[in-house]
Amino acid sequence: MTCRRSKRPPRRSPTGWATARRWSSSVPERLNPGGAYEVSEIPLVVGADADPAREAATALYDSIVSEVHQVEATETAELTKVLENTYRMVNIALVNELVDLAERTDADLWAAIQAAATKPFGFQPFYPGPGVGGHCIPVDPQFLTWRADEVGTDLSLVERASEINDRTPGRVADRVEATLSSNGVPVAEASVLVLGAAYKPDVGDRRNAPSRPICERLADGGADVEIVDPHVETVEVGQTEYRPADGIDQQVVREADAVLVLVDHTAFDYGSLDGADLVFDAVNAVPADLTPTVVNLGDELPSTADDGRRRPTASNVD
Repeated sequence: MTCRRSKRPPRRSPTGWATARRWSSSVPERLNPGGAYEVSEIPLVVGADADPAREAATALYDSIVSEVHQVEATETAELTKVLENTYRMVNIALVNELVDLAERTDADLWAAIQAAATKPFGFQPFYPGPGVGGHCIPVDPQFLTWRADEVGTDLSLVERASEINDRTPGRVADRVEATLSSNGVPVAEASVLVLGAAYKPDVGDRRNAPSRPICERLADGGADVEIVDPHVETVEVGQTEYRPADGIDQQVVREADAVLVLVDHTAFDYGSLDGADLVFDAVNAVPADLTPTVVNLGDELPSTADDGRRRPTASNVD
C-alpha cells in the first residue's frame, strides 16, 4: 500500500541510467512488548514485487524467527499488518459500546463475554477498558481508511469503530465523575489516585495511553490527581508534569475520594486498596474480596453497589 509507492528510481551513473534492477520487499513488524512471546517465536509475513526479493527477505528472516509466511505482493504484506490491528480495534470498539447498553440493563457484560468464550469456535473474547493505546491499534486503521479514500471507496465500519474508541476515555471520565457525585463528592473537590499511566500492563510506553486524557479531564475539572506507575518516570497532564509513585501508599489510598484503576500492572498490590472509600476499576482487575466499594465498567450508574463478582481482566492493547 505504501512500499511500492515509496520506491526510488535507479541511480543515474555518469554514463547513463544504471542497468541493475531494484526490488522491494515488505516485512511488517510484529512485536508483543510485555507479552509472552519472544521475537523469535512470532511468525513474519514477507511480500515482494519480485521472486528474488521475496527469497532474499525470506532467507534473512528465516535465520531470526521460527516461521516466515510468503505472500505475492508488498501490498498484501502491508494489508496483513493493518488488518490484524484493525480487527482488534473494531472488536474492542464493539465491547466498549456495549458498556453503554450494560449500564442500562440487568445484563453483566463481563459475565456475558466470559460465557460467550466457552463456545469453542466462532468467538474470540475482547474486553472493554478505558480506551486503546500504543502505536498500532489506534494508528494502523488510519492507514487503511486513508488508502480507501485515495482509491475511491470508504470503510465506514472502521471509521465508526475508531470514533467509538476515541471517545471512550472521555466516557470513562464521565463515569468516574458520576460515581464521585453519587458518593457525595463533586469532582472539583475530589482527590483521585490513578493506578496506571502506561498504555498496557507491565510496560513503560505511554504512547496514546488513555490515562492521559482521563487524568486531564479530571484535573481540568478541579480534581487533585495523583498517579502510581512503577514503569513510568514522568507523565504530562495538561501543562503539569507528574512523577508517578512506584507503589500504592495505603495512607494516600485512605485519603483519596476515589482510586481509579486504568492499567493492571503485575506489580500492583490490590490488597493495599483496603480502606479506600471508592474504587473505580476500568480494567476489572480488582479482586472481589476487598472491603471497598468497587464500581466496574458496565455497572449501573450512578451506583456504588459492589455485586461481589470477579470478572476477567481487560487486555485491549498492542
